[in-house]
Amino acid sequence: MRTSVLKPGPSPAQSLHLYAQCLKDVPGGVTLLAINADPTGSQNLTSQAASERYTMTAAKLEDTRVELNGKELQLGAGCCSSSRP
Repeated sequence: MRTSVLKPGPSPAQSLHLYAQCLKDVPGGVTLLAINADPTGSQNLTSQAASERYTMTAAKLEDTRVELNGKELQLGAGCCSSSRP
C-alpha cells in the first residue's frame, strides 16, 4: 500500500472498522481493510467494483492458529532465523 490514505465511506455497522489506502504500483487501485470488532457476530460487506477478497480468521483473538481464505497460515523454512538485527 502507498502512503496516501483515503476516506472509505460510512461503515455498515458500528463494530466494522474500515480503512482505505492507494495501492502501490496500480494507478487508481485501492486497498480496503475491514476489521470486525464484534467478538460474537459476523459482518457483511459488499463492493460494487471488481475486487479480490482475502479473509483472515481465527477461532479467538488470542489464537495462535490463523487462517487466510480458509487455509491455515504456517511459517516457512528460514522465516525465523536468529540472525535478525
